[in-house]
Amino acid sequence: MRTVSLFIFPAIFLLLSCGNNASTVPEETEDTVETSVSINVRLQEHFPKLFAFYQQQDASFPKAGFEGGELERKDSLISTPIDTAQLRPFHSYLVFNDDSTKAIDFVSYNYVLVNKNGQTKLEQGGPDAEVALLDFKNNSRKRILFLGSSATILNSDWDGNEVLIAGAEDLGEEKVKPTFWIYDTGTGTMEIYNYNAPLKADIKNYTEQLLNIKTVAKTSPSF
Repeated sequence: MRTVSLFIFPAIFLLLSCGNNASTVPEETEDTVETSVSINVRLQEHFPKLFAFYQQQDASFPKAGFEGGELERKDSLISTPIDTAQLRPFHSYLVFNDDSTKAIDFVSYNYVLVNKNGQTKLEQGGPDAEVALLDFKNNSRKRILFLGSSATILNSDWDGNEVLIAGAEDLGEEKVKPTFWIYDTGTGTMEIYNYNAPLKADIKNYTEQLLNIKTVAKTSPSF
């Protein structure tokens, strides 16, 4: 009998341990899934055309979902005065907030205006990409995101006081990693969300085609 008990107690302990682990793992998984679903819905609401484009390019999107966290931004982000002369030709491409006191500029640094067949269009400029926050009350321009040649800015939008930025990292062979940034203008914090799997998509001319749908404003802007 003593020999049997030596096997029974470890077996009971093992079962209890497995039971405890089984109860905690699904809870963590549910939290992760809930976060992924929540951010997926929010991003799709703001970038429906981009999500449709990804789905057209790769039918598996957005099955893998997104994961992300918060990145701290230092208060030392340098602000410079708005160069109105340089910015004026890009006025119609700026993304204004509700009261037009602020705007997102992901165009003037990254694109050049060219005239073809009597029409003004945008063409990609240098290899790097910048997103800047314009504050017209303070006449300030602040860079909030800078990316190298392997990444592309695809679009941007406002959600209250937050700036939503859509981009993608080029993985080669027409594969990309969709990435989204959420910048809080009040706290100066940035959240980054990455798609969990490589996506088969050709984004080379996506932003250029999107922007060229817009026409350059014929009236002079208010700055």
